[in-house]
Amino acid sequence: MASPNPNPYSHSPQLPQREESPYSEDQYQSSPSVRSTSAFRSSRGHGAGTGTGFGLGLGVRDTGFTPSNLRGGGGGSSDYRSGGGDSSHDDLPPSSSLTRSPVPPPKPKPKPTSIPETLWSLQIPLYITHQSHPKTPYICSVPRFSYLALLLPQLSAYYGTPCSSFHHEEVLLRNLAVGLLVDLYQPAEMPWRLVVSDGEGWDICDTFMNSAKEADFIRNGNAKRIMGLSKEHTTALWNAVQDNDYQSFTRINTHLLNAPTALKNVPIRIYIPSSPPSSTNSPQAEAGSYRVLQTLVPPRGANGRQSLKTLLPALFPSSRDPVLANVILHGAPVPFSAPLEELMKDAAYPDGWLCLIVVLL
Repeated sequence: MASPNPNPYSHSPQLPQREESPYSEDQYQSSPSVRSTSAFRSSRGHGAGTGTGFGLGLGVRDTGFTPSNLRGGGGGSSDYRSGGGDSSHDDLPPSSSLTRSPVPPPKPKPKPTSIPETLWSLQIPLYITHQSHPKTPYICSVPRFSYLALLLPQLSAYYGTPCSSFHHEEVLLRNLAVGLLVDLYQPAEMPWRLVVSDGEGWDICDTFMNSAKEADFIRNGNAKRIMGLSKEHTTALWNAVQDNDYQSFTRINTHLLNAPTALKNVPIRIYIPSSPPSSTNSPQAEAGSYRVLQTLVPPRGANGRQSLKTLLPALFPSSRDPVLANVILHGAPVPFSAPLEELMKDAAYPDGWLCLIVVLL
């Protein structure tokens, strides 16, 4: 990873211009910070939600966010399997009950009724080819909350060669949750076509845990809650993500969210795709990019509970001409009146971050 931007935080209310350097994950300020990474295609398609938009600085329109309008990119059950201290923990299950057992044959599951259950049940169908085997696809479906890196052992065995990176239309994909990647790239059709090859690899477990520790620090002002987990509970947390086991994940995540102190800030990242290039000679024409806007967002503002209706005007200053955009969360439009604290509890990714996509219209 490249060195952090020497000045990643701007104290100006104006949205900073796109920067080329990747971002550092361990810096926070009370003013917004913008991080840039090569990743976005400007095509709009699957996962873009409805046409509901808002005028930045000139008011917003509300939409519904319910289990019925969440999108996973594909239905059906998954044929995917993973490859391969401060306070007491009285609210956690005994460590002896966390041992992983062989995966039993799939059984019919009741239809999810809550937003978290629905999100964990959503699937993304994939059509993966290797750059040296373009006519030999590996077809599968993975949970929205899973990571592409978990497929690498199966893909390496399938193609008989080491695999370590994924590309979408020749753009190297970052190590983000699959559902977040779909919302960013908005592929025009499903299954999502990807190319796997060798290249830079990540330790996905470390990546996930470091991100979860960041979120814990943002929520509480320190990371003692997650750092205080036993080794067994820490392992069980990651195993639940690998196995897409909502019940096991919830038992530990509830402990992380119910800290003895009040919530300080909502861990939130706003992904802003770059505008399409004005000409083919533009440097952005090759791959495009997106910004990541991150700032400390308290759950309550001067006028009560914080929501997108109050947050967005502060992040996007008013202009003479309104800028229309959609705000997408898990493939669906976000209700602008929903309290951010409630969105965090119901719709954050497993690492604890609430990730919103602002798609300019």
